[in-house]
Amino acid sequence: VAIALALKMDNIEVVYSDSMAALRAFAKGTVCEQTLKILQGKNITHHLLSWFPTHLGQINDSPPNLNEAAHEAARELSNRASPGMRSTGEGDNREILTTYNELTKHFYLSRRIFPPPHKNLTRPQTLTLRLLQTRMYPTLKMLHIMYPDLYPSNLCPHCGEIASLEHMLWQCTKFAHLSHITSARWEAAIRSSSLADQLWAVHQAREAAEELGISVPTWELPATQ
Repeated sequence: VAIALALKMDNIEVVYSDSMAALRAFAKGTVCEQTLKILQGKNITHHLLSWFPTHLGQINDSPPNLNEAAHEAARELSNRASPGMRSTGEGDNREILTTYNELTKHFYLSRRIFPPPHKNLTRPQTLTLRLLQTRMYPTLKMLHIMYPDLYPSNLCPHCGEIASLEHMLWQCTKFAHLSHITSARWEAAIRSSSLADQLWAVHQAREAAEELGISVPTWELPATQ
């Protein structure tokens, strides 16, 4: 509605708004009925709608920021009316999420623990990385439970311990002389967004699977960067 009122003014060509949702509504032609009534008979083809950040604070050596002053006054009135409520600080500056896509994206990104696979990874490498991140990478321990006829033993052929994922990747005694292969190194690699780190994890897992005779025919051999 505020945008519509501004568009009615003959001396204004550019209308600024801090509401991305309102600007999208005008772009798609899905404004509310009240807005349509305000603009009825008005030619707005020569106007430009532009988004403006909600709150930039007071910039040095510039005229008073009236938008910021109005926001501060409204916040003081709100706090006065509800003494138990406090300003959320940084959260006040966030654009309100309105669309389904914005809401779902916000929630799934806030819950994400691991970074996405690097764009230069191949599809098989991406699958391998995701299996490592979710701790679902095939091991003798897992395959022995699922396919006991094909994998009659869950023991590591190198040391005789149960070949769990941790054992296969860094706990086996065969890694004792390799100081760079540790739990911390693995955890950092699968939580890293770096192509080099992700490739390192993919390559190490592939080599470990091959040494234990774990069949992974759909995953290609380690690639280069």
